[in-house]
Amino acid sequence: MGDFNELEVLQIMDFGVYLTEGNSKILLPKNNVPSHIKIGDKLTVFIYSNADGRPVATTMKPKAVIEDFECLTVKTVTDFGAFLDWGIDKDLFVPFKEMEHKMEVGKKYVVRVCLDVQTNRVFAASNLSKYLQRAGEQLTTGEQVKLIVYDKHELGYKIIVNDLYAGMLFYNEVFEDLHIGDKRTGYVKKVRDDGKLDISLQPPGFKAIIDAKNPVLAMLEEAGGFLPYHDGSSPEEIKQKFNMSKKAFKKTIGSLYKEGKITIKGYGIYLK
Repeated sequence: MGDFNELEVLQIMDFGVYLTEGNSKILLPKNNVPSHIKIGDKLTVFIYSNADGRPVATTMKPKAVIEDFECLTVKTVTDFGAFLDWGIDKDLFVPFKEMEHKMEVGKKYVVRVCLDVQTNRVFAASNLSKYLQRAGEQLTTGEQVKLIVYDKHELGYKIIVNDLYAGMLFYNEVFEDLHIGDKRTGYVKKVRDDGKLDISLQPPGFKAIIDAKNPVLAMLEEAGGFLPYHDGSSPEEIKQKFNMSKKAFKKTIGSLYKEGKITIKGYGIYLK
């Protein structure tokens, strides 16, 4: 339930086909049945429950399966909860008790897809903290990780790290516009005592300068060999143009200057 299964065609009916894995049969409705299907064929299908709680198969691909974290859009809100666009004929239900904040139609939220083992129904939850683990020796400083932005805090963006851990990207270290649901590659800055992670979008140490060189050189070439950015440029100008802090910019152009690739003037930088 709530995931993909490979099932065998057991019966072909006017309203669809029945599939089986040997112990039970599940309906694949007619509008999802591939052409030229025959008894004994194997199909990979997604299983969910219909309004009556019975399992149903579909050949459509949902946007998320059990235990996934994904950003989904709210389609409707009722007295019981919200329904999200799941990418299949059935919408994904979020009970009010599983919401971090009250949801609004048209807005996007990062949720975890869950299975209620008592009812065998799939639901989603946006109160993600209880589904995130404490990080320990599994991660080390400087390690590359994948992340997804799921909320905002007064200090920075709250993120999910490697689909397992809670982390934070501090606003003063982010030099691009981020939105809820954005996915990025990051680097572990610190594993805190509470098991949460401080993450940076920039690789540690000199590697960050190396990674920033090529984009700066590419921008210079595109601009005809000159860019009007220098020590006197404001941090906001640097951030808007290069998606990096002024400190990182100065280190990058300093490195390029030492390599003889650029010339630095009081009014800008030139490509050699």
